[in-house]
Amino acid sequence: MKSPLWIINSTLAITFLSILTFILLSLGSIIEKPRMTSLEGVIKQSAVKREDQKLPDVRLIYEDRDLFGTYKPAILPQKVAEQLPIIPPPPIPKPIIPQQPPPIHFLEPLPITINGIIASSNETKSQVTIVNTATKKTESYRVGDKLFDAYIIRIFPKKIIIIRSNGQQETLFMYPSDAQKEVENLKDVSWEDVVQKQAELVFLVNPRTFADRIGSLAQFIDMLDVTTALKQDKSVGIRIGNIDQKSIGTALGLITGDSIVKIHDVAPLSTETRMALYDTITTLPMGSSIKVQIIRKNKLVVHEYLLNDLNYEKPLSLGKQTLNAFSQRTVKQAVNQLPAEQPKEKAAPAAVQTPPNSAIGQIKKQDHEAMKQFGSKQPGSISSPKSA
Repeated sequence: MKSPLWIINSTLAITFLSILTFILLSLGSIIEKPRMTSLEGVIKQSAVKREDQKLPDVRLIYEDRDLFGTYKPAILPQKVAEQLPIIPPPPIPKPIIPQQPPPIHFLEPLPITINGIIASSNETKSQVTIVNTATKKTESYRVGDKLFDAYIIRIFPKKIIIIRSNGQQETLFMYPSDAQKEVENLKDVSWEDVVQKQAELVFLVNPRTFADRIGSLAQFIDMLDVTTALKQDKSVGIRIGNIDQKSIGTALGLITGDSIVKIHDVAPLSTETRMALYDTITTLPMGSSIKVQIIRKNKLVVHEYLLNDLNYEKPLSLGKQTLNAFSQRTVKQAVNQLPAEQPKEKAAPAAVQTPPNSAIGQIKKQDHEAMKQFGSKQPGSISSPKSA
């Protein structure tokens, strides 16, 4: 007996062929794109219809047909007109009455006199011996000590400076002649008889009037406020401190902050070199030239100072002699009239001597001794009134 599988196979084959025929016949309608209709008319009609439609009046529901009486109309806030604030009038300016400065009352001088001064380069070691004229009592004081209502702030070889309780500053001199000379120097602020500017960096200096106006080397150092110029903890010269516009420093063309590195081709680095410079310069004859190299604002500037009499004819009395202090020669004439061997004599300035009895010689001798002992800004000295 044969198996009936052929019936199943035949049925499946007929079904497959039927499905394939249907797909082939309907393929064209499936692939074909449907016709697209324009929407412009529909959009316009719908827009017109929406415009023609009237929205229902909602107020009828709440106001006319409020069955329970629960409706309360909303209270709309009223717009308040903005008002700018009224600007107050400006205050009336009150005149400022300047206060009168209180009258200046100077205190009476202290009843004291200076008996002696020990001045040192170290201010903590300086001392002054003061006598109370009322009690005749003598006491020693240092910088910072209280003296009646005053305090001692500086001690110099021949004077001290104190500040009183009201702030006034006083200078007390050991000798009346020094006080008188100080007053005269303050009155005479012109240095034309000492220094005259010839060119931008060239100056004429009269050594005679210079010695008359500046009594000692210590005074000259104090007027220039000289200190040691340092660079990396090493001395490079001397530095000019605060100087007044009418001082000798300004007349010499110096300004605050200048560092002098060479004087007469010698660097003033130590006390010995400064002493040698002092000896050399004080013995230079008229017509000599002194060149000073200065570091000013990191630039090298060279000043030249020519020793000249500046046509000054005032004689200096030397006992029985009368020395004509200054000649009428110009610098050029002075150089031309020097002997032929003069350059050799410049190399040995010790041969040029100053009259031993002259005031200039005494000043040089005193300053030279002070420089040998101390060699600082304020050479140490022990000063006391001369015995009668």
